Amino acid sequence: MKKLGAVLIAVGLMAGSAFAIGTGTRELGVRGDFTFTDELDAAISYGYFVTDEIEVLGMAMIDWQDWGDQDTTLFGARIAADYHFMQLGSETMIPYVEVRAGWINFESDVMTGNVNIGESSDAGQLEGDAVTVGAGAGVKYMMAENVALNGAIFFDWADEEVFYDEGEIEDTEVSLEVGLNFYF
Repeated sequence: MKKLGAVLIAVGLMAGSAFAIGTGTRELGVRGDFTFTDELDAAISYGYFVTDEIEVLGMAMIDWQDWGDQDTTLFGARIAADYHFMQLGSETMIPYVEVRAGWINFESDVMTGNVNIGESSDAGQLEGDAVTVGAGAGVKYMMAENVALNGAIFFDWADEEVFYDEGEIEDTEVSLEVGLNFYF
């Protein structure tokens, strides 16, 4: 019986429904960022639709990386603007593009030969701040009238080398973000 209930819930979520997004709609989102570099981070966002297609957002993010004896922590804030292609979307799929800018604080004890971020406080300890800009594209799949599954790919650039990539610290990152958005 439990299996039947789980299947019915899953089918109901996959069925989708017409969306209730328009001017004045607010969005609360949670995202997980799966980069192509063995990294996982999380963000929470709050957005407001200023028109039927344009949404402005604020985000808080944190990133933990534990590489055995080499740990990295990033936290920061971003502002973003999304343009939703409502005319291209169906009743359940809404494609969009996003531009964003923000600030990241970085702390790491990763040992690498080409790091030039911030300042070195202890032997092997790196810390600093960076300004970031990025852009991406994605799609929101409306699972219910007020809930969407969100998937997107982003390219971000920072004015310092803050993104960890397989033993190197770099100033760019490509990431795949997946999350849930709630509308009210």
